[in-house]
Amino acid sequence: MKSFLLVVTSALLALAFVGIAQCESVAIHAAEVTTDQTAPGMPRGTSLRDLLVSRLDRGQVHFVEQPEQADIVMSGSYSSFGRMFSWDVLLKNRKSGSIITVFEQGDSNDDIIPAAGRLSRKVDKEIAGMISPMMSPAPSAPLPQSIFPTSSAVVTPPVTPPAVPTAVKPAAESFVIKTETEADVNGWNSGPIDGIFGSMTLGRRLPSGERELFVAGERIIRFYHKGAELKLVAEATVPVSAHILAIDSADLDHDGITELYATIIDRDVVSSRVYRAEGQSLKLVADNLPWFFRGIGADITARTIYAQEMGVRGGFSTEARELAWDGQRYEARTSVTLPQIGTIFNFQRIRGPKGIDYFVTLDADASLAVADTHGEEVWKSADKFGGSEVRFRDIKYSASRVARDMERWIFLEQRMMPLPDGSLIVPRNEGTLSIGNNRNFNRHALFAFRWNGA
Repeated sequence: MKSFLLVVTSALLALAFVGIAQCESVAIHAAEVTTDQTAPGMPRGTSLRDLLVSRLDRGQVHFVEQPEQADIVMSGSYSSFGRMFSWDVLLKNRKSGSIITVFEQGDSNDDIIPAAGRLSRKVDKEIAGMISPMMSPAPSAPLPQSIFPTSSAVVTPPVTPPAVPTAVKPAAESFVIKTETEADVNGWNSGPIDGIFGSMTLGRRLPSGERELFVAGERIIRFYHKGAELKLVAEATVPVSAHILAIDSADLDHDGITELYATIIDRDVVSSRVYRAEGQSLKLVADNLPWFFRGIGADITARTIYAQEMGVRGGFSTEARELAWDGQRYEARTSVTLPQIGTIFNFQRIRGPKGIDYFVTLDADASLAVADTHGEEVWKSADKFGGSEVRFRDIKYSASRVARDMERWIFLEQRMMPLPDGSLIVPRNEGTLSIGNNRNFNRHALFAFRWNGA
C-alpha cells in the first residue's frame, strides 16, 4: 500500500511540475502580417508570419489561436520601397497595455529569410523582458494528507521537495580536446551584444591581461577589450553601399600592434580595408584594396594573411598570394598553389604524422577533401560539412547582356581551424531552409579530425 501511495504521489508531483513548466512560457497570438497585396512580388502575409513564428524561442512562448487567450498579441506589417523593404512587428501586453515595436530592413526579396532570423532574435529579446513582470508567483496548494478515503488511519509518507538536478557526467565521452593554448581556466561569458554579427577575430594579449576582440556586422566593426568584463573600445563603419564579408587579424609588420583585415564588397566590387588597433581607436590605414582576405595561423604574430582577387569573369581568380607590407603599402607577393577547387575561403593547411603538408578544402558538394601540395586529391569524406549564410553577388562579366542569368551568389565557406595538437576543427551547419539564394540553418555542430597520413 505504501509503495503504491508513493507511486501515485510521485505522479501527482510530476503533473504539478509539468503545469509549472507550462506556466513559465507566455501565450502569444500571432496575427497575419499586413502587406500591400497589390504590389508585384509582394510576399503573402501568412508566409511572413509563419517564417517569424517558426524561429521564435519555444522555451519561453506558446501560441494560441484567439487573441483573448493570449498574454501578448503580436502583429506586423511589411512594406516595400523599390527594392528595399521594412518588416515591422508590434508586441502588445494585454495585461498592462504596453506596446513594444521592433523592425528589420532588407535590400531585396533575397534578404527576407535572413531578415526573419534577425527579427526573431529581436522579438525573443523583447519577449524575455516582458515575461518577468507577468510571472507572479502563485501560492502552492497544500498536498492532501491522504488521497484514499479510509476508515482507518493511513500513514502518509513525508513529501520531500524534488532534488535540484546536478550535472551528470556521461558514461562515455566521444571526443575530448585538450590544448595548451591561451585559455581561461575558470571560463568566461558576457551578456548579449546588441546587433547581428557574422565574423569575429581575436587580437593580442594586452599587458593588463585583457584580450583584444573584434566582431563585424554587415556595415560595422566593433573593437572590445575582454577582461573581467567586455568593454567596448571603438567602432568603425563602412559606406551604406558596402557590406563586410569577414575580418581577420594579424601583425604583418611585427610592431606589436594588431592589424585588422576587413574583406568588403562595395557595389559588387571588392573594396577591402585595413585598420590598426591603436590604443582606444581603430585607425584606417588602407582602403579600396582589391583582395579578399583570409588569415591562416593560430597565433597572431605568426599568422599569414592570404589575398585573392576577383576573376575577370567573376568568381575568384586562379591564384592566391601572401600579403606583405613594404613599409608604405600592401602588396600580394608569394603565389600559393591551391587545389583546383580551392579558394582562400574554403582551404586550410595541415601537417601529417611524417611532417608532410597537405591542403584541406570544402568542395562545392560540401565534402571534406585532402590534397597534397601538388593539388592531387588523396582523400574525400562521405559526409557533408560547412554550410554558410554569408554571401556576395558575383557579376558574370562574360555573360551577354540579354541573358537572363546575369548574376549568381557565392557563399563563403566556414572557417576550419587547426589546433596545436594537430587536430582540425570543422563546423557543420544543417537544417537549412532555402528559398532562392537564401539559406537559414538551425542545427550547428563542430567536428574534430586528425589526419593519419592516409
